[in-house]
Amino acid sequence: MDTKTAFNIINNLDKREPLRKFQPQWCTIAIDYDGNIIDVIKHKEEPNLKLNKEHLERYPHTIQITAWQGRFQSVEELEKVIKESLELGKSY
Repeated sequence: MDTKTAFNIINNLDKREPLRKFQPQWCTIAIDYDGNIIDVIKHKEEPNLKLNKEHLERYPHTIQITAWQGRFQSVEELEKVIKESLELGKSY
């Protein structure tokens, strides 16, 4: 998945305007160690330990970033956070 598509999903821009406010506000971005976005997992509740564990079991060996609608103001900002997370993840 490219970063523009992920940005649109995170901000619910993939839905028509009247439906956006009813969409889940939280999501988890799963990326592999090459920087490829594997999935954007939408969820209605705020992230917690149980939810994070479920996502790690679903996508093992990935770096996961918590996001919410409005966290990223541009595709470039999302790309920057992914790059920073990769650098941090590879240092472990």
